[in-house]
Amino acid sequence: MVFGDRRLRVAATPLMEHLEKLHHFVGIADSGSMAKAASKLRMTQPTLSHTVKVLESVLGTTLLLRSSQGVQLTEAGVYLYQYGKKLIAETAAIEHELHLREDATIEEVTVGTKEPFAIYLWPQYLRELETEHPSLDIALRIKRSNSELMEGLTRQEFDLVMLADPPDSEDVVAFKLFQESYGIFGPFEKSQKPSRLPFYLFKESICANNQNLARVLKRHHLLPSNTREVDSFGVARAMVINGLGLAVLPLAMAREDLQMRRIVPVEIPGITPEIFGKVRVCLCFHVKNSRHRKLRAILRTLRQWHQADV
Repeated sequence: MVFGDRRLRVAATPLMEHLEKLHHFVGIADSGSMAKAASKLRMTQPTLSHTVKVLESVLGTTLLLRSSQGVQLTEAGVYLYQYGKKLIAETAAIEHELHLREDATIEEVTVGTKEPFAIYLWPQYLRELETEHPSLDIALRIKRSNSELMEGLTRQEFDLVMLADPPDSEDVVAFKLFQESYGIFGPFEKSQKPSRLPFYLFKESICANNQNLARVLKRHHLLPSNTREVDSFGVARAMVINGLGLAVLPLAMAREDLQMRRIVPVEIPGITPEIFGKVRVCLCFHVKNSRHRKLRAILRTLRQWHQADV
């Protein structure tokens, strides 16, 4: 193809080997100046200049004319610009189609989580997700420990899992939803002094840095002598509501009971919120599924829900 007295030709190094540079060339043309393009593309001007020189060398023609007002496309530059825009648009369309095909393989999203989250958070999550994404079909599966959830995710038994302080794994990508804190609570109507009530403790509860809460209290010599271990936060909460004892509960779980005046905060000497720390509650994907749009949509909706709930 001939432009004036210059010929747009394929040189010894074919254009096919430099297609990634077309994106940068289109960015320069769209911006109208090297400085603006460098800022937008987050590249240095010398790098962009080198990109243009390579393309001009490959095609054997001048593509840009520079002046104090910016850059101007030559006739060959206009042709390459139009070709580049078309190629970028077609590539984006192909990527979009592939994502749609990939997402279509997920008909039902299976979520693994622990009982407390399933009881006091997921009913609200599901209402929000039904509003935002009515076509999503979500199935909850309950596991007792972090290790079971992580193993299930690795085996792809779950599409995603929600858990506190997930351990590091090369196969798993974790996204923080919110930070959870703990408090000590007693019955609203106390028939005896709090110190005389049994202390109910969920034996597998995790506090900051994935530490067992009971072991942390023992290490600080703060575990009450009348402690009774239970198998879930739900059981500990029920004991408090029914006036049978005290318990460590997640603040998110305790919120409604506090508002309904079923429980009250209780102070035990030496046991402060700093002892428990704050726990990162995360939504985790297998690395193979971390780009699935349906799963990303769930993450985005739940994050927005927590931000609005603050």
